[in-house]
Amino acid sequence: MWPDNHQRRRPITKTRILAAALLASSAIAAPALAQDQAEQMDHSKMDHGQMDHGDMSAEAGADVQAGTDAELMSGDGAAQAGVTAEADAAVAVDDAGVPVEMRNAAIEGFTKAQAAQASGDFAGAVAALQPHLDTIRKMAASGDAQSQGFLADALTTVAVSKAQTGDMSNVGALLEEAVPARRAIFEMNPNDVNARLALIGALNNTGNIILQGGDKPAAGPYFKEAAEVAKAGYDANPANGQLGNAYLTAAIGMNNVTADPEWYAKVKSIATALNTAGTLDPSLAPVVQPLIGG
Repeated sequence: MWPDNHQRRRPITKTRILAAALLASSAIAAPALAQDQAEQMDHSKMDHGQMDHGDMSAEAGADVQAGTDAELMSGDGAAQAGVTAEADAAVAVDDAGVPVEMRNAAIEGFTKAQAAQASGDFAGAVAALQPHLDTIRKMAASGDAQSQGFLADALTTVAVSKAQTGDMSNVGALLEEAVPARRAIFEMNPNDVNARLALIGALNNTGNIILQGGDKPAAGPYFKEAAEVAKAGYDANPANGQLGNAYLTAAIGMNNVTADPEWYAKVKSIATALNTAGTLDPSLAPVVQPLIGG
């Protein structure tokens, strides 16, 4: 039953990026459901944890997650490029017209960035990889899945590391640029769950970043595509909690950018199903708890 005038559907409040979550789990966390526009100017109630009926505000924030290598990312990084210095030694230029020396330097930069990121040296990760992004873009021009995956992983790694340092300049642009590569990989491998999750994650991440800037119309298409791709996977495999949480995240995003009450109902339905199955992601639980109770 829909809330009455005193328990009305609430649009999404905090969409700040929790940078620490960028390297977190495979679950794609989402922003809390927003309050009405008039209430968005007053965060004091939410910040002190007070919540009335229908209030889905929470401190979950808009976690822009890259996910783990094995799950959300296409995942093989430099290994997916499928090229080693030894294998390229006999040629001066690769199939994409990239000098082998530059190609190998890009792969080495990616490897160094991953190691720096793992050690908590996020500035070092950016310094190691960002100078090689143009080379990796040229490598991906061939359009094959391996080079597309390498590009998407490199862009996401730089975006994640920049956000971790607090430098949000062009983080959104990097995440947005990774979307076509993730989409291309998924279209080549539509039955690959990891490719599906990686695309959904890229779409949700980009939507959340854009929503952070307050541009709901621009964020909408990303959440809509994420919801469609996630729903198809989740409907076919409802036992897959990762797909379910990805779908829930997209539904929350759609609730944030549209006034259509259908999405509020979907958030409740998906969250209830995941909670019953014991697969609701902990980072999403505070956001949807007012809907599912308990």
